[in-house]
Amino acid sequence: MARQPQPHAELTALQARLRAAIDKFPRAQDFADKAGIPLTTINKYLAGTQPGPTALIKIAKAAETTVDYLIGNSTNGMALNVSAQHPVATDGLSNVPEGFVAVPFLEVRASAGRGRASLPAETVAASHFLFSEAWLRSLGVSPHNAELLQAQGDSMHPTIQDGDLMLVDRSYGEVVHGKIYALVVNDLVVVKRVNFLAIGGMMLISDNDRYPSETVSRDEVSSLSFQGRVAWYGRAI
Repeated sequence: MARQPQPHAELTALQARLRAAIDKFPRAQDFADKAGIPLTTINKYLAGTQPGPTALIKIAKAAETTVDYLIGNSTNGMALNVSAQHPVATDGLSNVPEGFVAVPFLEVRASAGRGRASLPAETVAASHFLFSEAWLRSLGVSPHNAELLQAQGDSMHPTIQDGDLMLVDRSYGEVVHGKIYALVVNDLVVVKRVNFLAIGGMMLISDNDRYPSETVSRDEVSSLSFQGRVAWYGRAI
């Protein structure tokens, strides 16, 4: 499900607070450089374009504030009106509203293309996103075993696109035919659809038919390192 635009009131707060943060720097370009976002993109945000979750985190870090403050949430730093399907980014873990879970967003790009990103043994969360605990359970996701990764590449297009935010359930149980998983192949984190073969083994399938599927023999299956099932994805529009 695509991420919906912010309400006008939140967008107005974001524009005002982004402008205030930029004004503390000698030049707007200095702020853009610190955030690691092109100045042309910063100007689009000032004009009313909604930043995606990764951009919001970068802006908050550059402004030395929190995402919650940027988007105009209450002073306690938590959004009490977060909808189940549309998570809100937060830099803090205190005072999480009842019924919500702070899911860690890991600074790991899981390749939905040609594998390029490895998964360190210990990965520190860059930030957290609030999800409804009931909604996570409705997806079959264990709320306290959920993580967020960002897709990189186009091999899973059109299902998952480059830059999409993916919700991964670490306690996925048995691997299920036809589902999408994040797994480590040759020390690279990849996102693939898994199909079982009648003769044993499985196929790692890319939804983009420009990428060939990979056949894994029965004997090689045990060498695969499944990290979790991809249960949901979202993107900025």
